[in-house]
Amino acid sequence: MNFTFLNPAFLFGLPLLGIPIFLHFLSKKKKTPFYFSETRFIKMALTNVIKRHKILEIILLILRCLVILVLVLLFARPILYTGYFSKNDKSSISTVLLVDNSYSMAQKLKNGKTVFEEAKNTTIRFVNSMSKSDRIAVLTVNSDVEPIISYVSSVNDGIREKIKKLNISFKNTNISTGISASLKVLEAEPASNKQIILITDMAEHGYQAQNVQFLVKDVRFIVINLGDEPSNVAVTNTLFNPPVLNQPCNFNITVNNFSSSKINNLPISFYIDDKKVNHGYLEIKSNEFYVKTFSNVLQNPVPHLSKIEIGSDSLEVDNHYYFVVTPVKKLKILCVDGDPKASLYFSETFYLKFALKPKAQYSDFDVDVCNKTELDKISLSNYNAIFFCNALPSSQTTIKNYVKNGGGVVFFLGDKIKPEDVSGFTDILPGTIISPKEDGKYKIILGETGNLLLTEKDIDLTTVEVYKYFKILPKSDSKIFLNFDTQDVCLIGSEKVMLFASTVDRDWTNLPVKPMYLPLINKMVQYVCSDFSGAFDCSVKVGGIIKIPFKFEDLPEYFEIITPVGKKLNLASARTKDFCGLEFKNIDEPGFYQLKYFSKGKLETKIYSANLNFDTNESDLKKAKIKELEKILPKISITEIKDAKNLERDILYLTRGKNISGTLAFLLVSLLIAETFLANWKKQ
Repeated sequence: MNFTFLNPAFLFGLPLLGIPIFLHFLSKKKKTPFYFSETRFIKMALTNVIKRHKILEIILLILRCLVILVLVLLFARPILYTGYFSKNDKSSISTVLLVDNSYSMAQKLKNGKTVFEEAKNTTIRFVNSMSKSDRIAVLTVNSDVEPIISYVSSVNDGIREKIKKLNISFKNTNISTGISASLKVLEAEPASNKQIILITDMAEHGYQAQNVQFLVKDVRFIVINLGDEPSNVAVTNTLFNPPVLNQPCNFNITVNNFSSSKINNLPISFYIDDKKVNHGYLEIKSNEFYVKTFSNVLQNPVPHLSKIEIGSDSLEVDNHYYFVVTPVKKLKILCVDGDPKASLYFSETFYLKFALKPKAQYSDFDVDVCNKTELDKISLSNYNAIFFCNALPSSQTTIKNYVKNGGGVVFFLGDKIKPEDVSGFTDILPGTIISPKEDGKYKIILGETGNLLLTEKDIDLTTVEVYKYFKILPKSDSKIFLNFDTQDVCLIGSEKVMLFASTVDRDWTNLPVKPMYLPLINKMVQYVCSDFSGAFDCSVKVGGIIKIPFKFEDLPEYFEIITPVGKKLNLASARTKDFCGLEFKNIDEPGFYQLKYFSKGKLETKIYSANLNFDTNESDLKKAKIKELEKILPKISITEIKDAKNLERDILYLTRGKNISGTLAFLLVSLLIAETFLANWKKQ
């Protein structure tokens, strides 16, 4: 057992002990003679008083010296070195260093470095402070866990070199995943002294409470909290309908202010093919978002690489948003009215036509309307998509060939439809129509694949009501986009065909007069006409997967992908039980990915945009409280280090020593009380 000090520089204050001694001798008064006729009785009276006075002076001198001594020791922060984990102060400690490398760690500090650079320096400093008997493993954590040193091993130069080469990821934070992986590493370690040290920015988005399996008991958990809580603004989304050649297209850009203060005069720019085409300034209130609309006319029917950029702040990585814009010729849509009326307002296709063509001058679609009788006289090959509204085609063969040749079909049901009449179309329909549901009030909710078509951010389903619908039994390979609150299917789709369980007008639902009707109809056209418009899903999130399905006989053997930094990768196509096509899983950074392959003797190129995943608010840099971590680890003792300047000494205290500063503080207060009491008594 011995002592060490976290702030040994304050021990230079020990010479201050001489001050009370110096003042003691300085305050002694010179003897002044007084003459009395008789001093015998005075001498007898003063003998006891003088003795008592001298004893008090000595006691006060000692107390004052002790006060200065304790005060110096208190500032020096003494550690009673007994060994935190065990009685043997030379026992080894097994440590898992868990380094957060999510993209929020890219925030810049006042010294110009990023938090992640500070995290790497802190990690190396900790490794250097370890004793020869200690053992270490190193993991990085984002939404996944990557082992750098996957098992506990002795400290060596190789570990330091691997730490220096660590890179930040562009993924989100999931601390629970990292903690579970760390506990698993320690489970296989025979040492009795175990600890996990998390080096992170403590941004609150990464600390959602999740179940962590406690594989190891008696684990010490230390959090090294780096970084500030700066303001941050991010471009989180861009929405637009597939643009039509030579017609204005509106691009709606969402910018979030994650700061606690208002942002003024924030510059925002829109680039198409590296050329700035729009510019503006934003004012956004604290913790709110703003939707900026830019309008552009595109004249070339090729994919355009587009980017939104805002002004600089502490976190640069989320100041950009990438997307691909491919303008197309106007799509031709045919609407078949199964219940025509003398007044257009009461016809089956009245609301549908206005949803497809809300403006006469500019529209993404050319829309024609016919009834069932006129349908037989029309060449369907002239149309990209057909909407059957409370109607069925008279020729099953014609419509099947139309779908086979790439045409898109949407079926809306109604009182003119009978389940037995649909039996001939089971080959192309994504589900089987069973029977009408009894009258009532039913709500619409997103289905299991609803986010592929619409998201809750894009639409408001809360006010939509359906009074009657057909029950539909979906096929196994179909996609369910919308459900009813009864869990019955509302909107279902296959490769080129969609089926809606209710009407397209207001006979069975109030959907046509709700705000979501127009975007829903547009998304349905986009879905069934994807091969015509070129508006395939060309956006992914970092950490996501690019997938292009192929028929087995048409599948390319290999394909090439070019990453945002220009790296070329040649990969084999995927042939599994569940998927046949081209697949690329390493979407590790935002930007544009070019995918090239030969199909039927022709070189094909598809361009995908990749952006950060904003679903978990990773760009919100507000710090979590330590209690959020305690929710994840209710059974483990957690200690937080907020300042890494004195890291080595703090770690020494936390792992090996016992802080006696509290005891010294109590002793200091006691000495001061005693000194005050005796000093007053002396005066009396």
